Amino acid sequence: MPSMSDDTIIRLMSSPLAPTPAPVEPTNEFQWRALGALGIFRLLIAVLLMAAFASSDSPRFFGELSPQLFLLSLLAWFVVGVLGAYACSTRRVPVVGLTEMQLFVDIAAISVLSLASGGAGTGIAGLLIIFIGAGSFILSSLMALFFAALATLSVLAVQVYLHAIGAIDLLEYPAAGLLSAVIFAVVLAIRPLSRRLAQSEALARQQVIDIANLAELNRYVVQQLREAIIVVDGDNEVRLVNDAAANHLGITRAMAVGKLGNLAPDLAAYVNAWRAGQPLAEVGEQTTLPGHDGARLQVHIAPFGDNSRERSPLLVFLEDVSVLAERVQQSKLASLGRLSASIAHEIRNPLGAISHASQLLAEQNSDTSIGKLTDIIERNAVRVSSIVEDIMHMSRRDSSRPKSLVLAEWLSDFVQEYVQTVQIDPRMVALRGDEAITEIIFDPGHLHQIMENLLDNARQHGQASVEHPVRISWGRAAGSRRPYLDVTDSGPGIAPENEERIFEPFFTQHDTGTGLGLYLCQELCELNRATLSYRRAEAGGSTLHIVFADPKRWSGVG
Repeated sequence: MPSMSDDTIIRLMSSPLAPTPAPVEPTNEFQWRALGALGIFRLLIAVLLMAAFASSDSPRFFGELSPQLFLLSLLAWFVVGVLGAYACSTRRVPVVGLTEMQLFVDIAAISVLSLASGGAGTGIAGLLIIFIGAGSFILSSLMALFFAALATLSVLAVQVYLHAIGAIDLLEYPAAGLLSAVIFAVVLAIRPLSRRLAQSEALARQQVIDIANLAELNRYVVQQLREAIIVVDGDNEVRLVNDAAANHLGITRAMAVGKLGNLAPDLAAYVNAWRAGQPLAEVGEQTTLPGHDGARLQVHIAPFGDNSRERSPLLVFLEDVSVLAERVQQSKLASLGRLSASIAHEIRNPLGAISHASQLLAEQNSDTSIGKLTDIIERNAVRVSSIVEDIMHMSRRDSSRPKSLVLAEWLSDFVQEYVQTVQIDPRMVALRGDEAITEIIFDPGHLHQIMENLLDNARQHGQASVEHPVRISWGRAAGSRRPYLDVTDSGPGIAPENEERIFEPFFTQHDTGTGLGLYLCQELCELNRATLSYRRAEAGGSTLHIVFADPKRWSGVG
């Protein structure tokens, strides 16, 4: 669906939800439709009269008084009717002017046909009621009365002429008078009806416009919702997917057709379990699924309709839990801060005393065995001190202060600073990425801390060297188009059974590690609405994969 401009949104929001008063006079479209129907009726009547004339010999139903005049006038009326129908279809002539011309022809033709048949008593003149009445739907009141008067004069003129030549007697005049009165009565009755029909048509048109506007606005709102929405029917056929859901599924909305299981097998399995009515302990009212774009999605199901659970259409919400995780993270950090402050006061001073006593003992005693023991005490004191420092970093960390960063420029500056700080060969870190990524939204201090930790891990445990450098790459995710950043080493990688534990606090496979580095990095990513995950590199080694928040959907950037 194409996006709507601000002007369109303003127009939709400012248009009244209640129908506006309809115009009193018929609309142009209504007039053309009425004239088109009248043209079809005119041709049909001409064909029927011609068939009736051709199917009977003397005495004929119509045209008995002057058959030749009847046939010629009928053919001329039919030809003019065809031309009028063509003019009505092209709409090149004003509708009122075309109506007036056709009514003049109708009055003349019907009068001649009535004259050739024997006057008002034959019933042909009664056609004037239909044509004048139909014309009243199109013309103004004054013009409708004018044509009614013209038709009345025409009917009376035919009667007078036929009586003068002796074709009818005085008993035919009441029929002509009654016909004239009916013509006027029909015109006077149709004018209020015409206005009401015009008002009803205008009201219906306004309601159609309002419904279309509201439907368009609803589609726009659904597509712009940050929450992902999927609608499936009772057979789990996908009926609607908004942009947010398509991004999470790694597809476009045009591809979102068919069975839910073909688009998102994990989500389909959860929906099927919900439909099967499994206990909440096994299914739960909500669950968390991995998204194609790296986001963690919380699923909510809302059935609608009165069908059973197995056949009910469903509204499936996929909620990115990053915002909720950020709030929980703030609460955890506040508690951890209070705990770490107590740990610092209770552990740091005794730890310093232990380390100092160990150094004094080593200086005063030259025994080799005592020296080994003091080395052990010193190493473990340093390790405990590192753990305390990591916890203190977490406790002192403020809330995220996101800024717009040009990723390529920031990484270039960071790597240059990093290699100078740790005194390594610059060729041990390789940069490669998509320069078209203009910005990410992240706290610079947090990103610096994350990258420093990841590079330290890659150097120490990934066998980094000039021949096998740590590779930093970046780009955009295929489905969601969200920016990502990869840090890849060439080490042995993580054992499959430990891949899900590397982000747990205090989990480490090395005696010198604290087990808080990756946990701290993941917490900082979540604080900035990003995700950090582990992937086994295709060429061997490990990849730490960061997916940043969509900069177009981030608000409150400082």
